[in-house]
Amino acid sequence: MTADHPKILCLVNAAAYSRTYFEELRPYLAGRGIDMAFALDSHLPDVVYGDGQPIPGAWYFTDFCAKHPPLSPSELERRDLRWDGLFSDFDRFLTLEMRVPLAQGGKLAYQHIPLLLERFFTQIFDEVRPVAVLYEQASNSFALAANMVARKRGIPFFSLAPGRIGGRVEISPTGALRDHITVGRILERVKQEGASQEARDLADH
Repeated sequence: MTADHPKILCLVNAAAYSRTYFEELRPYLAGRGIDMAFALDSHLPDVVYGDGQPIPGAWYFTDFCAKHPPLSPSELERRDLRWDGLFSDFDRFLTLEMRVPLAQGGKLAYQHIPLLLERFFTQIFDEVRPVAVLYEQASNSFALAANMVARKRGIPFFSLAPGRIGGRVEISPTGALRDHITVGRILERVKQEGASQEARDLADH
């Protein structure tokens, strides 16, 4: 990365083509003077889509957890970091009948995850100083933690999704958490100013 270039932090998970897509996006942004930093929840995307090779210079939450000193009981007494950020992950475990990854009685427990995620992303934001975060919708504990740190610092969190129109990508500036408000504002603007010619042409077809 170049010191004087703005940086975008890309979050990567093990979903199909997540790592591949953002890696292929990197040269496009580099050509426009923007560097990319990568944060991954684990090395599973490397195994599935990277021939077992990590992304050079990337941040891995599993590595961070392995090196982090044990949390003290007083650190775990914080009331502002709640378990609700983990609900979507456990919903997947139950719906897909997956074995819960962390075993009971281990050194790392689920009560540690919210605090460790906060520290993980705080360290990344301090060192990378991103101008934006890029991901899919904020729908898991990893993304929700990044979104929380980004919001505290006034950094936009953009979510990408396949567009309903062929050849297009939908971009949400709210992590897809407040899209109903965004769409409402677009509707009010169209009511006042009218739709663009491009929108009219698409509607006609």
